[in-house]
Amino acid sequence: MTADSMWSEAERMSAEVFERYSRLMPAEDLTLIILKGHLLVEEQMDKFIEASVGDAHEAFLALNLTFGRKLEFARRLHIPKTEFAKAEATFSWV
Repeated sequence: MTADSMWSEAERMSAEVFERYSRLMPAEDLTLIILKGHLLVEEQMDKFIEASVGDAHEAFLALNLTFGRKLEFARRLHIPKTEFAKAEATFSWV
């Protein structure tokens, strides 16, 4: 898969997520906005975790983690590229 096709796929997925978000979010009830927003964020976080852990996703689901625990797990899965640069500098002597 080329970088351009990966970018196109990411854009398509982003558009789908935004369209779904726009369709499902209520306009006026603040409580409903917060609850639905929380569920939509958790859904996307679950998709990120599933894509990151692959076949281990079923085992992950069996843990029945709270939102906060899933968020911490997702944060640890995502290492910004700047962190890789630091690691490369640390292990450059190897």
